[in-house]
Amino acid sequence: MITEKKIEPKFIKTNFKKLDSLIGGFFPGEVTVVGARPTIGKTAFIGSLIKNIIREPGNNCLFFSIEMAAETFRKRLATSMLRIPFSKIRDSKLNETEEANLKKQLKEIKDFPLYIVDKPDQNIMDLCKQAKKIVREKDIKIVFIDYLGLIHTPDECAPVFEQASLIIKKLKILARELNIPIVLTCQVARSGYPSTPPDLQSLRGTGDIEGVADVVLLIDRETSKEICATKLIVAKNHNGKLGTAELSFIPDFVLFEE
Repeated sequence: MITEKKIEPKFIKTNFKKLDSLIGGFFPGEVTVVGARPTIGKTAFIGSLIKNIIREPGNNCLFFSIEMAAETFRKRLATSMLRIPFSKIRDSKLNETEEANLKKQLKEIKDFPLYIVDKPDQNIMDLCKQAKKIVREKDIKIVFIDYLGLIHTPDECAPVFEQASLIIKKLKILARELNIPIVLTCQVARSGYPSTPPDLQSLRGTGDIEGVADVVLLIDRETSKEICATKLIVAKNHNGKLGTAELSFIPDFVLFEE
C-alpha cells in the first residue's frame, strides 16, 4: 500500500493572525495589491509586513522602494523595532542610549536578507529584468513594490488606465515565471465621502487590477489619533475568503500591529 505524502503549500505568512486566517498568506505565482488613499500608510504597511516576514529563516525579501530612499526605509524599520518615535530619528533628537541602539539596529537590518532597490525612475521592463536577476542570485522568496503610480511604461503617452493595466499584467507574468509572490502598493481614488471605506470601485482608473490581481487588500483607518484603529479589507481573494482584519496603526513608530 502506497501512502501519499501530504504536500504542504509553499507560502509566506503575513504573521497578522486575522489576515492569515482570511488569505492564508502570500502564495507563489500570485500578485497581491495593497491599496489605500494618500497618507493612509501604504509604505508603513509594507514595512510592517517586511518586519514580520524577514525574521523567519529563509524568507529572503526584495523591495523595490521607488517612493523612498533605502536609508530612510531602514530607519523606519528601525523605529518600528525599537519603538522610538521616527520624528526623533528624522530630526536628530536622540539621546546617547537611543543613538547607540539605533546604530546597532541599523547594522542588524543591513544584515537581514532584505535587498532594496531604491532607483526612483523605474520602467516596468527594467524592473522585471532586475527582479529576475536578483531573485535568482539571492534566492528571493517574495517581492514588494512601492508603488504602482511611480512605475513607467514604454509608451508614456498612453492613457493612465492602459499603462497601469500593462504594469499589473507584466507583474503577474513575472510572479508566475519566478514562482514567487509579488506584493504591489497602489493609490486608490479619494471618495467624495471621507467616511466611506475604499472598495474595488476605488481602483477604477488604476488599470485592470480587479481582473488581474489574485488578492486585493484595502487599508481603511482613522487619521486623527495617536493609535489609529485600522480595517484591512480583503476586497478580492481569488482562492479564499473575503472579510476584514482589524489592526492598529501607531504613527509615531510607523507601525501596523494587532
